[in-house]
Amino acid sequence: MSDEVSGDQLGTGEAQSFNSERAAKDQQWTAKRADIDQIIDGTGTGIDEGVKDTIVALNLLDINTVGSCEGHIDQGLGAPTISIGSPKTVEAEELESEMQRLLDKTLQAEKDPALKDEYLSSYDQYEKKRGERKNLTAEEGKKVMMHMGEFYKGREVPLDRRLILIDLNGYHMNLQSQGADFQMSLTEEERQQKLTEYQGEMREFTEFLKGKFFEKSNVNQPTPDSTPTPATAETQ
Repeated sequence: MSDEVSGDQLGTGEAQSFNSERAAKDQQWTAKRADIDQIIDGTGTGIDEGVKDTIVALNLLDINTVGSCEGHIDQGLGAPTISIGSPKTVEAEELESEMQRLLDKTLQAEKDPALKDEYLSSYDQYEKKRGERKNLTAEEGKKVMMHMGEFYKGREVPLDRRLILIDLNGYHMNLQSQGADFQMSLTEEERQQKLTEYQGEMREFTEFLKGKFFEKSNVNQPTPDSTPTPATAETQ
């Protein structure tokens, strides 16, 4: 991540602009965090405190999240996970509705040998629509992968701690440490140690994402005796 430009490095007008942009970013962060604090799921449980900032950072970087867990030793994967999925757009809802219709038709035709051709046709159409739905999820995943690629550039961590994206049935992807799926094969003491390590890796990624969000206010802000940096050099 590039070094941030501070307000006192700039001229009066530039400093005012910089400080104004930073204040706007602070307000965006605070407002989004307040929204996240209010989210309650169907069981009456709020979002785990340990991943709230991760969700805030992802959302403010235009990445849609649909679920999360900070990781618990006695349930789930024993590692923090963030579920990434496409927003509930009209396109997504229409695709899901059509998929359900084709699936019902396929299952009905499957029961009657005389409807074999109809079964095969419905199944092929269903798979096509399912592929289109997966593509919507993949578009969100690509955004995360872009940041992950930058985060891990030159970063050396044990392979099991490294964050990866796992596709789950095409509707969403889980952002989690690679070793998360092996937690249940470990002793309780080992699981606790790994949970701590995996939570630490998610926190590091969160700080990186947070830096990327606030960094946007520094694009094209010149340091003394320098030429403004093109926006693409900072944001890509």
